[in-house]
Amino acid sequence: MPGFNHRAGMPPCRFRGMEPAAPLADCCANSRYRSTRTASYTTSETDMQAAAIDSDHPRSRRRRHLCSAALTAAAAWQVGARMAKAADYPARQVRFVVPFPPGGAADVVARLFAEPMGRLLGQSVYIENKPGAGTTIGAAQVARAEPDGYTLLFTTSSPITVAPHFQKASYRPEQDFDTIMLVGDTPMIVVTSAQHSSIATLEELIARIRSQPGKVTAALTGNGTIGHLATEQFRHMGGLDFLQVPYKGIGEAYNDLIAGRLDFAIVSFASAMPHLERQQLRALAVTTRERSPALPRIPTVAEAGVPGYDISFWFGILGPRGLPVAVTATVARAAREAMADPTLRGQMERLWIAPRQIAGDEFRALIRTENAQWDALVKKSGARLH
Repeated sequence: MPGFNHRAGMPPCRFRGMEPAAPLADCCANSRYRSTRTASYTTSETDMQAAAIDSDHPRSRRRRHLCSAALTAAAAWQVGARMAKAADYPARQVRFVVPFPPGGAADVVARLFAEPMGRLLGQSVYIENKPGAGTTIGAAQVARAEPDGYTLLFTTSSPITVAPHFQKASYRPEQDFDTIMLVGDTPMIVVTSAQHSSIATLEELIARIRSQPGKVTAALTGNGTIGHLATEQFRHMGGLDFLQVPYKGIGEAYNDLIAGRLDFAIVSFASAMPHLERQQLRALAVTTRERSPALPRIPTVAEAGVPGYDISFWFGILGPRGLPVAVTATVARAAREAMADPTLRGQMERLWIAPRQIAGDEFRALIRTENAQWDALVKKSGARLH
């Protein structure tokens, strides 16, 4: 094309006196000259040679070096800004996202930690219940949050090592979270109505299920949760056929269970405790390999008829991936110091939660091991969402 200047229309890459409106990425993208051709123009060999020459021109190389330096400086500035914010952490209240409705085990335990941790951090810690989609909605919210330490996940193991094996989650449990502190673990418990059920032992429950296949009802207190997994494992390992009735939350399930409209449920100690103390529920068995020191007379599921059965779960604090090291350390220290208080430890032990302090890489390794274990179990048992 006669008189065509392939440099025409290209703004120079500006670093001295760069206008605020000129995006850095655009500037760097333009460090090689490009042509403003008409729609009918076809690149010729001459143009391509000219472009190649331009790309090796000293000024072009200098622009590329300047762009690279500017990008490096911008990245360093961002890191510096994050470090400065981390040094001031926390400057405002901290949110614990709990992926369960109020009254569930994670909600109960999160509220135990919120007050003492807030006092130690010097800022209030508040609870936001975000249930739904088998606990994955709340977990996904934290995975997408700004990694500044103001939005954290206080949860059981359900959204991290259980739910992703039942359904496709919008996050990667081992890659999208930073592990801050595992604070405790606990067995589950098989319960029935104390006032409206004639079932007194787990052996009696198993016998009734076998004599009435498909008729005995079990509360399913959350799709894709540890309770779901425990119930499916009981069905699979025991060779049992019973009807699972799904509920959105533990509160509705307890109402029906206490009233005798359901036959049994496998639930957390923390949520069952008030109903056991009021003698509304009867404990039939614990789900761990060994008996609970809190209920030494209550047999394990393995002892009572399902050999090899062993399930427990943990409570922990996680954050979005990329938390500054200082923020992670600050939150972990607050959790550790809160647990040093005999009052909090006593509250945990009263709920049959064994206090633990597993942090960082050790916590991450535990998650990796548990994910492999539960993935194999779900596939083997054929467990599915209801």
